Amino acid sequence: MSTVTELIGLPGSGKSHHAQCASKHKHMSGISHIVDLGVDKNKIINTLCAIKDDPIIFGLLGILFVFNIRKCFSRVEARPYLVVLERLGRNRRIKLVTKAPALVDEGAFQFVWRIFCNLELSRTNLLIGECILGRLIALVGHAEYVLVSKACHLERVSSRNKQQKFDIALIADDATYIRACRASMYCLVVFLRRSSISFTARRI
Repeated sequence: MSTVTELIGLPGSGKSHHAQCASKHKHMSGISHIVDLGVDKNKIINTLCAIKDDPIIFGLLGILFVFNIRKCFSRVEARPYLVVLERLGRNRRIKLVTKAPALVDEGAFQFVWRIFCNLELSRTNLLIGECILGRLIALVGHAEYVLVSKACHLERVSSRNKQQKFDIALIADDATYIRACRASMYCLVVFLRRSSISFTARRI
């Protein structure tokens, strides 16, 4: 059974590059967010597997979604909630199909971060988030935080030319949104450091 390592970090920090390098030099199966287990019908299968195997996470995500959509409809996106489940199911299936260590650069932890970028970091939200993360930890053997200096980060994001919300905000110097993204990542990193999961940080 494979051991899954999830990379976390802000978009453009170098997670995908690190995963590709690690798969070449450490004989790890560098499973990125574009793989056979994560496209087309497999996304549905992964999501259903996650709901079947851990309906509590499904319920917690539902509670978090409903609680926040009632407060601020315009800021709540449904997709990250569904992707957390899809990546959770993918982790389970990865463990079954490969014995090699698997390195995932867009896993369930990363999409929990995406959820909280658009939420108020209130006591209730953080409590529900901790419950979700606590159950995810049992399925991930290791987490690695990829960080980068602000100057280098801006340069990388500008050069990759992706029309993603974070990239647009960073280039436009949208301080409010970027501050929310950094605060959410900080909360995620602090939680993982204090948890039972094997955790490391790497500057690239």
